Amino acid sequence: MKKSHLTTAILIALSSTQPVFAASLAPPSLVEPVKNSNFQINKPIKFSWLKSKNATKYRLIISSNPKFGNYNAASGKCTTEFVTQKCFVTVTQSLNFTVPKANPLLKTKGAYHWQVQALGSKDNSVVFLGTNAAKSGEVRPFSVSESLAIPKFVIDGGVSVEPKIAAAGSEITFNATLTTELLDGYSVKIDFGDGDLKTLKGSGVDYSYSTTRNDIGEDQSFTISIFDASGNEVDNNGDSFTITAADDVTPPIVEETPVVVKPEPVKPVVVEPVKTVTVPNVSTINVSPSSVVQGNTLTFSANLSGNLPSGYSVKVDYGNGLFSMTGSGKNYSLNVAPSVSAAYSIGIYDAKNTLKSNSQTGNFSVTAPNAAPTLSLISGGVAATIGTPYVTQLLANDSNLSLIFMDWGDGASESKAATSGATVSFSHTYNSEAAFTWNATAYDSADATSPAVAKSVTVSKVVVAPVVTKTTGYSKIANDGSLLSDDAKLGTATTDWACTKDNKTGLIWEVKTDDDGLRDKDWRYSWYKPEGDNGGNAGYQRDYEYSGWCKGSGCDTYAFTNAVNAQTLCGANDWRMPTIDELKGIVKSGALNPTIDTTYFPNTQSNWFWSSSPNASLSYSAWIVYFYSGDSYYGFKGFNAFVRLVR
Repeated sequence: MKKSHLTTAILIALSSTQPVFAASLAPPSLVEPVKNSNFQINKPIKFSWLKSKNATKYRLIISSNPKFGNYNAASGKCTTEFVTQKCFVTVTQSLNFTVPKANPLLKTKGAYHWQVQALGSKDNSVVFLGTNAAKSGEVRPFSVSESLAIPKFVIDGGVSVEPKIAAAGSEITFNATLTTELLDGYSVKIDFGDGDLKTLKGSGVDYSYSTTRNDIGEDQSFTISIFDASGNEVDNNGDSFTITAADDVTPPIVEETPVVVKPEPVKPVVVEPVKTVTVPNVSTINVSPSSVVQGNTLTFSANLSGNLPSGYSVKVDYGNGLFSMTGSGKNYSLNVAPSVSAAYSIGIYDAKNTLKSNSQTGNFSVTAPNAAPTLSLISGGVAATIGTPYVTQLLANDSNLSLIFMDWGDGASESKAATSGATVSFSHTYNSEAAFTWNATAYDSADATSPAVAKSVTVSKVVVAPVVTKTTGYSKIANDGSLLSDDAKLGTATTDWACTKDNKTGLIWEVKTDDDGLRDKDWRYSWYKPEGDNGGNAGYQRDYEYSGWCKGSGCDTYAFTNAVNAQTLCGANDWRMPTIDELKGIVKSGALNPTIDTTYFPNTQSNWFWSSSPNASLSYSAWIVYFYSGDSYYGFKGFNAFVRLVR
């Protein structure tokens, strides 16, 4: 889509009469653990994030479900019935939280996801639909494994000192070689027996520490240790060294037989003057640009107070060791592409990497590259009827998601503002009989686009059922919407019986099957209604198959209704949940177990059937009809009951 078209689409979305809801608090930025981190089972894990403006506290959610489907927004807790999906939630005023090693969540290896929500006195940073979080904040994955390779010192040559014997005040270097690279948070430190630990520098498996020692003595010991992220020692090794006085060298006395030597003419000794090296200072440093997107290059530069002497170099340390800068005279620079934000320092070093000048420091930042949004199809059938609205639902994920643009394929298009993780519904009426392919694309605020989602829709004429002369009782309706005789049999063929019409009210009812398919008589669903009148409580969403509950759709009333409409049952895609009065209207007086006309409503369970009517007094319940006795009650929306759709 051209830029001008996108701008128009945004203006259309902003001027739409449909309200766009957004959280009043911005979600906090996540700090650690970083994306795709790996941790060991039964080890504590620390989670941290940045402060969110106006937030008074924060909610940390950890789940094995990337959609947090096992988190209940209404109760603020993890549900107990999703026993195969791990979930943990806590609320804190701090900017970090450590999950202890005893927490059951982290006692099993696997993949997990975490998110932090900013909470205020009246609002939070995430809008919820039922138990499925419409995530406007970042969700980061991490994993828990059986074990991680713990670094140790190699058996031979694990630690060493060079030189072994050194004069007081001269430089001495201590080295360490590990079996594997250090894990996150691990460090290598040296102890000379005074408890003042010094950190060795290096990368990979090689680390060193250079210093001068003035404490004269033989066999002075040192210990080099590896510490984990909690400061616990995991391995150590040591050796000894000797420091002598700088002038403690006495030439040996050797008795020799006098030898008469003819004196040679004495030649004058020419003493060369001692050359002194003047090391300049680092006058100014700079990094340009001071902020880059990850993968791009920045330039460190330094200006010296004088020319650099021979054998000396200008080096920069931006968090992972010293790197030589190139240049001549007084000006030096280095181009690099760092992966993380850090502080840096620039100084002048001799051939032994000893700092010989002042050291100036600065900072730079590295931001993650903008990732393109992802777009998923939630629902949308392959058939539509001329003049009847065709409905599809889409869901996009992106930290700075802007909108979803829809091209209906018949010359019409529209766009709607979108929130990351929130379902967006589109509706369109086709006016001609043909096959159309619609395309949808998600955009973020930086104009990055998702891969397009497309679907072909066959639009047909309205199926007009023959005029029914019966004004009482029921009539059988075929899969294609045509009127059948009373001796028609249930089936899946075009002209087989699939629906029943109430000739008195004109309502057409779904007929249950006994074929283990989508509309089987044994399937049950939770009450879920995210749109329209839901009594202030959308209910309980289970938008996936759950063994023994349902098949062919999610196990809630909303998902089941969408699945039936996608199949255009009896030639229609406007099926819905019946109201309590409509459902009570098919109760048969005098019948029992079940209380319904089984000639026209076979495969009916003598059990509870949901209506679409919420209980005005109790928002967590909805009205329900008991087809064993024909009585009506109200039931908890998370209860698993049967459903019969109507249109």
